Amino acid sequence: MKNKVTLVLIELAVMLTVFALAAALCLNAFVWSDEISKNCEAQERALLHAQNAAEILKTCRGDLIKASELLGGSSDGKSWYICYNEGWEQTETVSIYKLTAELLPQESNYLGSAQISVWDNEVCLINLNAAWQEVAADEH
Repeated sequence: MKNKVTLVLIELAVMLTVFALAAALCLNAFVWSDEISKNCEAQERALLHAQNAAEILKTCRGDLIKASELLGGSSDGKSWYICYNEGWEQTETVSIYKLTAELLPQESNYLGSAQISVWDNEVCLINLNAAWQEVAADEH
């Protein structure tokens, strides 16, 4: 009789160990999927803001100062910066995310382009190139 009780206790201990390992693996999978979900959400938001900046740049035909007046942020004429907090609201103080737009060298007099990047601290979330048609100076 004592031998049967010992076997039942060993079987219970093994089952508890297996269930504990399965629970640990499931918990690890949930944490991992939550991280992936947050990263995907940040990339989607970054893409949305980069697309907005690209459309504004196209409208302004590459005038970064005018674009910063329309969408926000600051520009020195060569680069355009917009800082965002953790809720993707524009901020001037502490920024988690940063959108940068820089004009690219023109290969043609009729085509302007810029590279727009959104950064999460030191990690680039998205790179987007925008291009627009320039108006030739002699056509005015």
